Amino acid sequence: MTAIIIVGRFIAVWTAHGIFKACCKMKDVDVNELLFITYGGMIRGAIAFGLVLKIDDTEVDGETVFRERGCVITTTLACVIITTVGFGTFMPVV
Repeated sequence: MTAIIIVGRFIAVWTAHGIFKACCKMKDVDVNELLFITYGGMIRGAIAFGLVLKIDDTEVDGETVFRERGCVITTTLACVIITTVGFGTFMPVV
C-alpha cells in the first residue's frame, strides 16, 4: 500500500510540475525542492481520517447500508499512522 502512495505522489507532483512549467513562464523550482514537496505530501493525516468517519452507517430494513465501514476506517487509520510515523521520522534527513 505504501508503494502505491509513493508512486502516485511522484506521478501527481511531477506531472503537475510539468504542466505548470509548460503553461507559465515563471521562476521554476529545482529538483531538490520537487523531491521535498513529493516527500512531504506522502504524510497522510487527519483530513483523510475525518472524511472516512463521515461515511454513513445507517440501516435500511434492518441491514447496514455499508457493511465494510469498519474495515475502511481501520485501513485508513493504519495508512495514516504508517505514513505519519514512517515518513515523518525521516523528515529531518530529507
